[in-house]
Amino acid sequence: MDTPRRKPVVVKTSGREMALAVVAIVVIIGLLAWGFIALSHSVPQNNLTGIITAKHFTPHPTETQITIGAGGMTSRQDDGEYTFDIHVPSENHDYVLYNVDKTLYDSKKVGDEIVFLRPAPDSQ
Repeated sequence: MDTPRRKPVVVKTSGREMALAVVAIVVIIGLLAWGFIALSHSVPQNNLTGIITAKHFTPHPTETQITIGAGGMTSRQDDGEYTFDIHVPSENHDYVLYNVDKTLYDSKKVGDEIVFLRPAPDSQ
């Protein structure tokens, strides 16, 4: 024999509880919106544009650099250290750019303009 199904009991909520729930939801959504807006402000510019004043190559014994990443394993021959001396006219400051890639080193000449990331400040 089938027993008749009973209707579920739903607890009634008071107007005060409903208002409190709505206020809590509005506060949470407001905090999320404020967080998104606060994080979406632009970051200070970290790129500098300067003029190459000198190119330096320091030879050392040839070594093979092996890199393992998402694209698999790659290797390249490294025959020395390539550096640029760069003058940034907007700051009237000179920087030394270390670990320059050989292809970039070969493609640029003294007097060319280059854009690079601002180096980390020296810890003193």
